[in-house]
Amino acid sequence: MNNFNFKKIKNIRFCIDSRELKTSNVFFCLKGKKTDGHNFVNKHIKKNCKFYVKNKFKLRKENRCFEYKLIRTSSPLKSLNSLARLRRDYLSNLMIGITGSCGKTTVKEMLYFFLSHFANTYKSPKSYNNNIGLPLSILNQPITSKYSIYELGMNKIGEIDYLSKILKPQVGIITNIAPAHIGKLKSLNNIFKAKSELIANIQKGGHIILNSDCKYFKKLKKIAKKNKVKIITFGLETKSNYYLKKFYNGYCYIKCNKNIVKFRLKNFSSTYIYNILIVLAVMNLLNLNIKKIIKKFNNLKEIKGRGNFVKVRNKNKKFSIIDDSYNSNPLSLKHSIQRLNKMDDKKFKNKIIILSEMLELGKYSNKYHLELSKIINKSTVKKVHCIGSKTRITHKNLSIKKKGKFFKNINEFENNLDKLFIDKYLYLFKGSNSTGLNKVLSKRIYNVK
Repeated sequence: MNNFNFKKIKNIRFCIDSRELKTSNVFFCLKGKKTDGHNFVNKHIKKNCKFYVKNKFKLRKENRCFEYKLIRTSSPLKSLNSLARLRRDYLSNLMIGITGSCGKTTVKEMLYFFLSHFANTYKSPKSYNNNIGLPLSILNQPITSKYSIYELGMNKIGEIDYLSKILKPQVGIITNIAPAHIGKLKSLNNIFKAKSELIANIQKGGHIILNSDCKYFKKLKKIAKKNKVKIITFGLETKSNYYLKKFYNGYCYIKCNKNIVKFRLKNFSSTYIYNILIVLAVMNLLNLNIKKIIKKFNNLKEIKGRGNFVKVRNKNKKFSIIDDSYNSNPLSLKHSIQRLNKMDDKKFKNKIIILSEMLELGKYSNKYHLELSKIINKSTVKKVHCIGSKTRITHKNLSIKKKGKFFKNINEFENNLDKLFIDKYLYLFKGSNSTGLNKVLSKRIYNVK
């Protein structure tokens, strides 16, 4: 694989999905839990692919006449990652690496939206943030990109270290540290250790953008200083390089180092402000004209399932939903409820939460689902309907006024969904991706004509 010369090979495409072979030149035969890429080679060998990176498989006699090269390797996955390292060394553009317990994808999309106004910008597609998605994204990144934005995800200690060693970012961002994946990592401190791995792999002279409201901010700052990485801070609760000075009469006043940036914001939420602060920090760091895009903060295309606002007409009923069904953890749920609290009570008198389970919390599941009921009881929410066994403790501890229906599983909920909708109400849908809540919405809300 080290024989690949990126200076000589242009417009080459890499893939792991046989359905993309028509447009790709290199196919990595990866073996997954359900499928094995080797099984598709004989079937699709006629589809214009020039290289097949494989381990072992039998080639049919009738396919030996086609023009291609079989590259045998002990591990196609390791080869994918090794090739991405070579490709990264060939690229000279600015790399931005984003990690954190929540908000990675949203920050990536926001940065892409704004940076694209100034220069060719690339972003890793979908949620390509692991040891397959990130190297594949690097390999397919256009050479013309001036800025590149990548997510770095993890399920265990060492993953972000591995990924960031491939990416070698000049700018790193840690959005926050919260109990996402705590079931796998066993403690919040281990999550901190995993996320902090990004800092050590930022290039010499590079920057790390840190949330000063984060519980582990001081520890992250210490690691950054040790690795001689320049620190930029943002926050709502603490004065930082970038922080919310005030929100008044629909206007945000944000302190950007020594300057004040003022702009109108339609829907205020702490999550969105955090994301804006990160965007402003990056733009200032790159010496880009903030005034050029400040009016576009309300023009951002919302990401489906990540807090997008939707007006719905269902039979004779008109109501609104906040679709935050892609993922859920204690911090993102807290922010979602805060958003509901701040929404105009005159316009949205009746606010309902459709709550599915927070997953990957392990032994802490009951603790966080119980704490959630306390947050809800103090909120302006009218009713909460709960789905799944893990939310039973939440439902049990809700006040009588706020206690809605409890559904044993997602199927029972879907069968009763239409009965829950009331004219002119506002509904927040929140749950972890694997619960299937997002699939119900796709089928029952977005596909309704």
